[in-house]
Amino acid sequence: MKVDLYYTPQCPNCPAAKNIMRKLLKEFPNIEYRELNAFEHQDKAMELGFRMVPTIVIDGKIWHSGVPDEAKLREALSR
Repeated sequence: MKVDLYYTPQCPNCPAAKNIMRKLLKEFPNIEYRELNAFEHQDKAMELGFRMVPTIVIDGKIWHSGVPDEAKLREALSR
């Protein structure tokens, strides 16, 4: 499974999303994970079609925009 978390440096909610994701990665060590600055990866952000950060993309598809619910993210990662 590949998971990308798109963020921007000034986003007030992005640190919380990163912390949740990093915590859950300890439970799912086989996940390929990247944190991508949306400004540096604008082409991909436009291709995916999201307009807010943080946005979590699982296997090339938008899973959630905004700070994720930890239990729902855990469920998505366990599939």
